[in-house]
Amino acid sequence: MSNRPSHFEPCTSEPIRDKICLMKESTKNKVLALVASKIKLTRKATGISQENFARKVGIDRAYYGRIESGRFNFSIYKLLKIADALDVDLEEICPKKELRKLKLNESKEI
Repeated sequence: MSNRPSHFEPCTSEPIRDKICLMKESTKNKVLALVASKIKLTRKATGISQENFARKVGIDRAYYGRIESGRFNFSIYKLLKIADALDVDLEEICPKKELRKLKLNESKEI
């Protein structure tokens, strides 16, 4: 039996959440594209089809296809389910060093 909880509590502190909410749209798109490409490369390395992988994660194939293409801003819960199904740590699909290069601390003017 896994020690993981059956659900995930929100753990983002207010300053970090606010920083993400104020992030420039172009930066958000770059983050999505980076994470999506890492997910796709990792899935392809396993040799499993998009359809079979979506089934393994428990989501619709078309929905998963939008995630993998970087056109859909999906939840952290889905990201955790995808990482678990790929049997990788989040760092593999959300590489800190590469994300830092995207200047995540840039925010839009209020």
